[in-house]
Amino acid sequence: MAGRFPHKGLRSCAGCRTRKTKDKLLFLLKSEQRLAVYVSRPVGAFGRGTYCCLDAGCLERVLKKLCNADSVEEIITSSMEFMTQRVHFIGLTKGPGYEPIVDKLGRATRMMEVVLMAHRKRRSR
Repeated sequence: MAGRFPHKGLRSCAGCRTRKTKDKLLFLLKSEQRLAVYVSRPVGAFGRGTYCCLDAGCLERVLKKLCNADSVEEIITSSMEFMTQRVHFIGLTKGPGYEPIVDKLGRATRMMEVVLMAHRKRRSR
């Protein structure tokens, strides 16, 4: 079995259905209390989860599937606060492999800002 590569599991984006490796996707976890956005599936996490591309359109479609339209703004705002705190914590600890995590969290936060602005624009019409 020499020369075999380790298996990387593919997951489907719930927004566009494209298949990618987990490191290229966000993980959204819906529990009884709230919806949270993670860079990867947390160990021991309870609740219903799904994967989403790092794309604002996909995130918006997934959020509409998982929650009602009125709570989208609240969910995005709380998720952005959580991710900002996480980036700050990771930046302070500078554990192994922190740079890709901070980069992915930063991209996800910017993507959420785009979705939030589009949502507010539609509501103001």
